Amino acid sequence: MHASPNNRCPAFWALGLAIGLLWTGSVLAQQSEPIKLAPPKSQAPSAAPTALIDASGRRLERKPGYKTGPAGRSLMTINSIGASGIEVDRLQAMTPNSAGILTAETGGLGVDIWRSTPLSTAIKILTELPVRIGSSTLSGLVRRIMLTAADPPKGQSDGEQLAVIRLQRLAAMADYPAALDLLSVMPRQGRGEGLLRAEAELRFLSGDHIAACGLVSAEVLRSQADFWQKAMVFCQILSGDLGKAELGLTLLREVGSNDPEFFALAGAMVADVPYQNADLSQSAPLILAMLLKVKFSVKLATLVDMPPGGLRVVALAENQPIGLRLLAIEQMARLGMFSDTSLGKVYVKTIEKLPQLAAEATGAPLSEPEGRAIERARLFASARRSSIPVAKAEAASQAFKLAASDGNVAGTARLFRAELAQIPVSTEMLWFAADAFRAAVASDEQERGNAWIAMLRRSAAMSDEKDAALETLLTLASILSDDEKIKGDLPVLSLDDVSRTVLIYALRDGLGQRMPPKRWMSLLDQVSSAAAKPMPPAHLWFALKALNASAKEEVVSGMAKPASVAIAAMDTPSSATTLSVQQLVAPTAGTRSDIAGKAARVLLFTWAMGSGEPGAQNPIVLAEVIHGLMTLGLPAEARRLAIEVALGAGF
Repeated sequence: MHASPNNRCPAFWALGLAIGLLWTGSVLAQQSEPIKLAPPKSQAPSAAPTALIDASGRRLERKPGYKTGPAGRSLMTINSIGASGIEVDRLQAMTPNSAGILTAETGGLGVDIWRSTPLSTAIKILTELPVRIGSSTLSGLVRRIMLTAADPPKGQSDGEQLAVIRLQRLAAMADYPAALDLLSVMPRQGRGEGLLRAEAELRFLSGDHIAACGLVSAEVLRSQADFWQKAMVFCQILSGDLGKAELGLTLLREVGSNDPEFFALAGAMVADVPYQNADLSQSAPLILAMLLKVKFSVKLATLVDMPPGGLRVVALAENQPIGLRLLAIEQMARLGMFSDTSLGKVYVKTIEKLPQLAAEATGAPLSEPEGRAIERARLFASARRSSIPVAKAEAASQAFKLAASDGNVAGTARLFRAELAQIPVSTEMLWFAADAFRAAVASDEQERGNAWIAMLRRSAAMSDEKDAALETLLTLASILSDDEKIKGDLPVLSLDDVSRTVLIYALRDGLGQRMPPKRWMSLLDQVSSAAAKPMPPAHLWFALKALNASAKEEVVSGMAKPASVAIAAMDTPSSATTLSVQQLVAPTAGTRSDIAGKAARVLLFTWAMGSGEPGAQNPIVLAEVIHGLMTLGLPAEARRLAIEVALGAGF
């Protein structure tokens, strides 16, 4: 029997009442049920140590850097209380939209980050961001924006619409602790259904099923929304009330609920059978939480563009092939997910399964990427067991060579970071200097990177071989360093690989290191693949150009304001994704520097970059985005993005 449109609403209320009554019975009988709901140990309140915010917006434990002493200048201290514990300076008349856990002094971007940005535009840009942000640098900036206590954008609002989207964006990044921290400083009284649902999803995703199901049991009697009914079914499955869960599924079908993925996954959980071919590219939070409780299969090819939430599920799913889990962890490392300590624990725990894999030696043959990931894990285990710096360096060097095959040197460098810190910068390790330098800059350890390349420079005159080793690093060093000598002595790159030449010139141009016209002119008769790479939609591109120009120009009375026109066009759909170079003409009129705050501009940069790997982006877009970060007063982030691009492109 299917409900007609005329009786659907009463049916929903009846469904909510029925499922609520079923839940009451299940709670009373829960102690005798086979599956127990228990809060995870990680959610237990405790006095957390002083935390740090790094360039990617991750919280880190305070550790000595290259030299014993205080943390590097890119780290900022914040105090710890609350859910995972951040002390904040509350804004006056705080609303959910204005609440935040970061101030300008603790890693936030300032109270005026939404200056001159209409609420409708802020929401439009946030909803258009890709689920997976390909750059860890931009992802870190977006994370900091979401956590910053700031005056909200102007516009008609229910007081929590922006707050809900901010929580959803943090959840999309799989940063559930940060999202719960943000939620904890939002006023609890008067929360609407959007915030209540966001909290329930975050509790499910972080493993706090007791809190999640308690919230669901209260809301399911008040709301006819599909989410609460489906969440109640999940709670019943968790508590072992399979009969009631099946009845709930039947009632959902009767009222016309249409969610094939949920029904298939819930059915697999009830029947205790594997869920085949899970699609983790666009999965809702409830689906991701359910996948952690069932055996499932996933295709290797989907890891390349899988969003953070899906990667986390694959990495933590003990029933997945170990090679697949290791590849997911390496992707998490490259995307800047988790703190270094948390990521390291997951990696080490997964590596502990390697002896078991060798003993079983059964099942489907490993793919080449899985085989390389397993070999990198074995090399990491070897480096970890050894106390000899040369042995650690040899293992890391081999791992980096394997990582280059998969385009993830940055992720591997982050996983090896603790072992690399134990390798001294000395002439005895000169053979390892190139790898050590790349690993250091990938991990944003500029002081250590400078020490390695300085040693190479001192040794360059001693032999041709050492000089050649230095030449391979000058491109990277020219981006990283403020030293005019290093920036000025970059040799003319080979025209045999003109696309790489164009890329590095574009990165330097974005950083303000203007290339002489003769360098560009020398490339005019060469063919480059850069011209075929996609561009953002036209209205987005012109918005970027206008906003970047607005940082340096003032409005002349009576002139047009192209930046405001371009921002207004954000609400206009466009299917244009490719432009020719001839179309890339910046607006000529000046614009006011306060036309949009930092938040809108950084989010537009992120939207323009999309979900692809930074090293594969169009150099034209890269130069404009990096230039935009420079004009915003974020030179460290601009340089970090340039390094990320260069490493991803194989420099």
